[in-house]
Amino acid sequence: MSAYFQRLGSVQQVAHPRGGDTCTVIVPSPDAIGGLADSGACFPDAAMVVSPRVDVDHRALVARAGQGAEEFELTERATVLAGRLIGALNGELSRLAQPQNGARGRWLTDQVRQALAGDIDLSLLELARRIGVSPFHLSRTFRSVTGMTLTRYRRQLRLKGALDRLESGASDLAGLAAELGFADQAHFTRTMRAEAGATPGQLRALLGTPGK
Repeated sequence: MSAYFQRLGSVQQVAHPRGGDTCTVIVPSPDAIGGLADSGACFPDAAMVVSPRVDVDHRALVARAGQGAEEFELTERATVLAGRLIGALNGELSRLAQPQNGARGRWLTDQVRQALAGDIDLSLLELARRIGVSPFHLSRTFRSVTGMTLTRYRRQLRLKGALDRLESGASDLAGLAAELGFADQAHFTRTMRAEAGATPGQLRALLGTPGK
């Protein structure tokens, strides 16, 4: 129910009259939230109440970390969560954090697509640094323009690469999963089924060239 803000190097003591709490600590780098932290928000000494929306975001971050999600997804979730908490201090996100849906937003989205087409393994921080915006702003703008998170877009890029390989007759599904950055073949299979409606094996039979 509560969130606290603390500056690096400071000491904070919290009483736990009912035996202690479980908490998540997020330490964003200056690059992660860009100008959002300097946008005029006043960081309170007391705890702020966390909204149900932010609570769900937090629970999803912890759950996905426990499930072994890749670093890119966890970084995006943590960055968005930290940004929402900072933005909630003033009741709304600062001007610096607002997503852009016009020409600038489309330009940013095109830059993301070009960068990931060249190197799908770029981290969120590397991607934002290359484009020249904060990861928080980039993530929000990309989702606003495309309707999907950067994490899902990267996942779909990997799956489309897999479809190319399956169509060409690739038979080593475990090797293909590792090559494309999936945790294992089971992860590859679950993701392909969820996004494409069929397993890699079924798609290989459907798309593969006879005789290969």
